[in-house]
Amino acid sequence: MKRVLITGATGFLGSNLAKKLKTIGHEVTATGRDRNKAQVLQNLGIEFVALDLIRKDSFLNLSKDFEWVFHCAALSSPWGAYQDFYKSNVIATQNLLEHFSTSSIERFIYVSSPSVYTDLQSKLNISESEKLPTLNLNHYIKTKKMCEVIVDKYVNDHQMPVITIRPQGIIGEGDPSIFPRILKIAKKGFLPKIGNGKTILDLTYVDNVVHGLICAAQADSKFLGQKYNITNGEPIELYSTLEKIMSDLKISFKWKILSEKKALLIGTILEKIFSVLPKNFEPPLSRYTVSTFAYDRTLDISKAKSDLKYQPLISMKEALDLCTTNMKKEIHHG
Repeated sequence: MKRVLITGATGFLGSNLAKKLKTIGHEVTATGRDRNKAQVLQNLGIEFVALDLIRKDSFLNLSKDFEWVFHCAALSSPWGAYQDFYKSNVIATQNLLEHFSTSSIERFIYVSSPSVYTDLQSKLNISESEKLPTLNLNHYIKTKKMCEVIVDKYVNDHQMPVITIRPQGIIGEGDPSIFPRILKIAKKGFLPKIGNGKTILDLTYVDNVVHGLICAAQADSKFLGQKYNITNGEPIELYSTLEKIMSDLKISFKWKILSEKKALLIGTILEKIFSVLPKNFEPPLSRYTVSTFAYDRTLDISKAKSDLKYQPLISMKEALDLCTTNMKKEIHHG
């Protein structure tokens, strides 16, 4: 049994991790922004502490007596004010690392993002050693790259026992973004089809990411300081997959076909317009959206398999079936 702290434990990934670790017998302490979801965790016997990661004084009452720390908290959105992302991602990560740099934790698992690989071109089988693009399509990408630099500094300067994972496109019950966003657009009667209509990408079922996180916590200490891609290891063709899901959900829609060049132009113009509006107004199309829908992106997970002994537990077919079933329930109750 390990004493575990999970940040972002009221979020999609963090809550699933907290429940799993509790189920297999660990002593779990959770922190997060959503007090309603915090109550759900407390009802399961998970301790909850109110912690504002942005404020250093908030750490004064946080114990350092943890063996594993999982930093899942992040502001993860395609749009918003830079300062919000900087505080929620960079400052929060810096504060957490500083707090535990004088502790005896065994493992600090940092949840980064493969969005750091995002570029306006197709890339297949991307390895962790690949040089990251200098282009930052949004503030989330920029601040996640900054966080990785900070993590590396704490590994080198303070010998922090960190392992970083980059989980791609997390789906599953409670997914707040990927399928709900697509479903919301499809209900309007259309979906964008950008580029050649054969985009290939990786997704990861949330249980597999949780498994990857636990593998990282249990990995040999010789892998400290390393970064690992986590996916289902079964790339999908985006548009044919969406067609099947919408057919299963009995949602009729039409494709709104855009060339990659035209979509990028529209996205660039809309970003400029929306950048002067209040930040809660998100452009209907952005360069990041184009990069997601038009360009292939798959990740090489051989390093996670060899070093962390990671193997996806839920297949892609099973994952998509589970997601479709959950969406049917939501449509029925909605």
